[in-house]
Amino acid sequence: MQLSLENDVIEAGEQAKLEVRIKNPFPYPLNNGCITIDGFGIWETILLKGHLVPKYSTIVPVEFIPLRAGLGRLYVTFTADSLRLTPKIVLL
Repeated sequence: MQLSLENDVIEAGEQAKLEVRIKNPFPYPLNNGCITIDGFGIWETILLKGHLVPKYSTIVPVEFIPLRAGLGRLYVTFTADSLRLTPKIVLL
């Protein structure tokens, strides 16, 4: 899983965009995918529609509004029926 922010500077109370790129390394589809975002006053779960095709990547755009100002971390976790990736961290 790879993460990238649209802007380097994010202000509290203003909308920010995060791009989550997920690759399915398995020879079978991943079903019931879920992205969880936690940190900076944010707790959001995004359910993916359909399934992730074997050996391909998908990009999920995520929009969020941080509720707190200052330096911090945003934790992003991906889970599916047969996979749970360790959380990735985005420094804000």
